[in-house]
Amino acid sequence: LDERVLGQESAVRAVADGRKVARAVAAFLEGRPPEPEPRRFDSRRGVLSVEDLALLAALAAQTGMHGTSGLGLALAGAAVGLAALLPIYLTGAMGAGDVKFMAALGAIVGPYTAAYAVVLTLVAGSVLALATLGWRRWGTLEAPSADKPGTRVGRIPYAGAIVTGTLAATLITA
Repeated sequence: LDERVLGQESAVRAVADGRKVARAVAAFLEGRPPEPEPRRFDSRRGVLSVEDLALLAALAAQTGMHGTSGLGLALAGAAVGLAALLPIYLTGAMGAGDVKFMAALGAIVGPYTAAYAVVLTLVAGSVLALATLGWRRWGTLEAPSADKPGTRVGRIPYAGAIVTGTLAATLITA
């Protein structure tokens, strides 16, 4: 690819946040048909993701242990986790997997602990973000480059913060 196409590909990726669109535009600009990108299996194509399976397992476990009241509490916990992180996802600051993971953990711990878990997750995530920024600024950890295909610039894995917040909330409310 020449410099012009790479520049256009980077611009498209920045706007669309996706390699597929950037490659399709680059292929179009080069005059060749776009290549299909291998697709990961997920629930939109009939195969459930790990987060989806965890949510279903939590709902089944709560129902099996506590009957319909357990199912109700699990659904309420999932709703708390989903509703709390969904606005963050909609702003683009968090991935859908993190939101589904919080919903699954909310189904496991129930609505009251899930509410504490969300607050403590946000605190843990803030600490993680500040530590990552500090490490990138003064340490040896390099920030991802926007020039590399498929790189999500400025992203940090949030699952650790979700687990930390949920574990802390479980210990506090136990």
